[in-house]
Amino acid sequence: MNYQAKRRWIDNAVKSILLSNQQAAKIFLEFKATACTNITGFGLLGHLVEMIKASKISASLELEDIVILEGSIQTTKQGITSSLYPQNLQASNYILNREKVKRKNKFTLLFYPQTSGGLPA
Repeated sequence: MNYQAKRRWIDNAVKSILLSNQQAAKIFLEFKATACTNITGFGLLGHLVEMIKASKISASLELEDIVILEGSIQTTKQGITSSLYPQNLQASNYILNREKVKRKNKFTLLFYPQTSGGLPA
């Protein structure tokens, strides 16, 4: 949106978009997963909150283990965020250690409305 993305960032994003989710689908079937989400709209945390509320469970995320695209942290540090970011950030109220993790580089990305596409059945 702000013409700040470097060409290699875009090229790597396109490569990621073109990757098949078939391996993930096989793993979901192997472990008999009963729900999944594509992260569209509400971001990873927003969708996770909806799933854990419906299941009446809790979840723990390791920020350092979440895979992100090159350039994501650089653009957020420049203040470039999604138009849905302010609304999605409300889900941060469900993070028990929010004050501790909100300074971490990947924190902002938990609220980005992105997707990797559907999963084949």
